Amino acid sequence: MAENIGASALKTVNHFLYSEKEPEQGYKYCVGLMKAAEKYGNNRIEKACERLLTVTMKPSLRSIITILKNGQDKLASDVKD
Repeated sequence: MAENIGASALKTVNHFLYSEKEPEQGYKYCVGLMKAAEKYGNNRIEKACERLLTVTMKPSLRSIITILKNGQDKLASDVKD
């Protein structure tokens, strides 16, 4: 599923699956991300993950949901080329 959304979402899912002490916790976060994708759409999930990964290499579901609720994923990226 994550590879169909984008590279940032895939990195986030991999973090969820491989960084937790218990695999079940990672699965729970992935389910939460899937529910958020149903509500906000894949494009917004990718943008939120992308935005979060610019500030941390340890993304959290809570941070992703906050970005989506506040519409921060719709803002222009702060990263300059």
